[in-house]
Amino acid sequence: MGHTPHPFYIDDPLKVKRMATGLIGKMIRQTYRNQLIILGGLLALLIAAIIPALNYYANVLSGPTEITAEELVNIRDVNQLDHFFVTLKGDVAYPIGKDILVWSDGTRDETNVRYATMPIGERNLLIKTPGSTDASEFTGTLSEMPPDVCRILIKNCVFNSFLPLMLNTGDFRVTGLVSLGAVILLVLIFVWGILYTRRQMRNPSEHPIMRTLARFGDAQKIANQLDTELDDHFDAVGKIRLTKHWLVYGSLGALSVTRFQDIIWIYKAVVHHSTNGAATGDNVSMKVWDRHGTCITITDNDNQINDILKAVGGRAPWAFSGYSPDLEHRFKTNPTELLHEVDRRKWGVRTF
Repeated sequence: MGHTPHPFYIDDPLKVKRMATGLIGKMIRQTYRNQLIILGGLLALLIAAIIPALNYYANVLSGPTEITAEELVNIRDVNQLDHFFVTLKGDVAYPIGKDILVWSDGTRDETNVRYATMPIGERNLLIKTPGSTDASEFTGTLSEMPPDVCRILIKNCVFNSFLPLMLNTGDFRVTGLVSLGAVILLVLIFVWGILYTRRQMRNPSEHPIMRTLARFGDAQKIANQLDTELDDHFDAVGKIRLTKHWLVYGSLGALSVTRFQDIIWIYKAVVHHSTNGAATGDNVSMKVWDRHGTCITITDNDNQINDILKAVGGRAPWAFSGYSPDLEHRFKTNPTELLHEVDRRKWGVRTF
């Protein structure tokens, strides 16, 4: 049984070398490297963001631990607690009327939330809960008492009679599990992206650049032809390269190419920008349409775009040049007729 070659297999060692060192190979490797750098950077940032929250997620996963009144009184810094998700059993809590709790900015506390106070030794613990306030057992998270928690905490009582921390019995665990699931999903996505990119690096024939070249025929042969012509000679005009048969434009890791013989319409596009009626600048680009329905947008400064327009027009003199609404209408409504007209113009022109 014969061996089936890899879809990117090349039997000529010189062509392999050209693919490894030519423009196409370099751009493919560059885009893969950029993807790995971006994915790796995002993964590192995510891990860096998770590290300070490890204790938070440890409390989410381990569940509440029981805490006594004595342990509560002896807490000096709630931010240093290993276990801040706790269950507290004590005397019956006393609800605080909403008309009494007023925030320091003069607003009432949020809706659907109740407050209670529970005696802890000689002091009191403020409890924030969406549930019943007349219970003797509460489960929630300990946090610092906000410095501006209220202007008048309890009528006829002083703020110093309260512990410098409070218990929030909101839905801590569900929220934590949801956020932990989102973090794990993001980690898996980034890891999958890194592994997928590394796998794609071993099969460059599946790269978008190669799929772009496939509209002209065998992508590998086209890539080799491009590299050969670029090695032999090319004219650099602004950001583009013009070989014997090809227009080559690389931007931000993407490669746009077309053959001169396929170009049917070229024109300069200018977008004017203004703010409050005052002109703030123009964006200048060149549009190159080919017979495959692909438009290459080349961005550069105005002088370079003019030079590019002249150079491309000289290599494809049969192509329509310049924008007009009528030409755009014909291109959109009857492209076949436009192609036939371009071909008739081409027959009377000496081609390369």
